[in-house]
Amino acid sequence: MNKNKFTKWILLFVLAFITMNMNAQNTGNDGPALNTRQQHIVAISSLTAAGNLDNLKSCLNTGLDTGLTITR
Repeated sequence: MNKNKFTKWILLFVLAFITMNMNAQNTGNDGPALNTRQQHIVAISSLTAAGNLDNLKSCLNTGLDTGLTITR
């Protein structure tokens, strides 16, 4: 693997790790929490970025069951 590809994979891993470990819902006075639709979008995005296909399938199904559509 060349250096450029390696750097991209490291950056992708760090971004996915940070995204998956963020506390997206802050119930303090910092603003409104994410609604269910937004929570599913964040989860699907982070699983896609991480390449976690095993959990992505179930998360996509759950998102579709709760009202997400393929277009948005």
